[in-house]
Formats: sequence, structure tokens, C-alpha cells
Amino acid sequence: MHKKSYAAKRRQQQRLRVQNDLLHFMKQALFNKDPYLTINKNKHQGETCFLLGCGPSINKTPLEKLKGQCVMGVNGIYLKEDLDLTYYMTVSHLFWKSHIEAFPTIACQRAFIPTYLQHLHFNCPVSHVNIYNNNIEAAHVPLPKNFSTECESYIFSGGTVIFCCLQILYQLGFERVVLLGIDHNYGQGNNQTT
Repeated sequence: MHKKSYAAKRRQQQRLRVQNDLLHFMKQALFNKDPYLTINKNKHQGETCFLLGCGPSINKTPLEKLKGQCVMGVNGIYLKEDLDLTYYMTVSHLFWKSHIEAFPTIACQRAFIPTYLQHLHFNCPVSHVNIYNNNIEAAHVPLPKNFSTECESYIFSGGTVIFCCLQILYQLGFERVVLLGIDHNYGQGNNQTT
């Protein structure tokens, strides 16, 4: 009985700590709005965006057919030749370390980078977005995933950069998002990853 009450008390303390962290993050984010996302809310209303991941199927996708389209790519997609990116995003704490020299070479209209990676240098315009990591299963605190409709202030993580991109594309007003190369399995199945 004593062990159960101790475990329940510990879970309650963890929940309170997570809720306090979220409140602190939200207060800070409200004062650090991204001007681009504020001004350009619904800029692409009614349009379609092609959102490119780095899964193995992207190697079989005729990317030349995307010329003239609005295209957002993530992480290593910039390595694809003859790809005209409109937007680019990376959020990984690990990815940037092995690509830091390449970031200034990425050509796009705007890159979206978390504030915790604002030290990275790009030669294109950059929005530094506030990303709250609500991926807290490790703390054993079951909270629902969230989807921000106020990306100028904050975005919620969701286990993949694609989830962050979808929130930005929603903010920009896209009516349709076509996902390409979103079949990465991180070595969990039979497919080989790139």
C-alpha cells in the first residue's frame, strides 16, 4: 500500500512539473512571436503544398514534376539536386551536427528553425520558432499531443519534424498538403532507409 501511494504521489508531482513547464514555455512564447508567421498567416490560403520527407520512396519520386509548385522539405532533402524548395525545416538536436557546413547552401524562400538551433547559419531568410517538446512519455505523464494554431508563438513537437511542418503549413493557410517520402521506418522493419 505504501509503495502504491508513493508511486501515485510521484506521478502527480511529475504531472505538475510538466504542466508548470508548459505554462512557463507558453508565457515566454507569447512574447517571442515570429514576425513572418504573424504577417503571413493564411498567405497560401486555398493552395497545395508538397511536403517532402527523406524516406526511401523519395528516391523513386519524380521530383522534377514539382517545378513551380510550393514545396517544403525537411532535414537531408536539400541534398536532392534540381529541387526548388519554397520552405525548409529541421528540428533535430542530432541532425544539424553532421550538416552544419551545408546549411548556408540551402536555397529556399524561408527556413524554419527552432529557437534552440538559432546558432545555425543560413543564407536564406529564417524564422526562429518556439517548439515545445510535449513528447513526454519518458516522464510517464500521459498528456495528449497538441497541434498549434498559433505558430507565430509556438509549435508542438510530435516525434517527427513532419508534425511541426504541418502546423506551419496550417498557419500559412494551405488547404491541401501532399506528403512524399514519408515512409521512413528508422530500421524498424524490412524496408531499407536512406
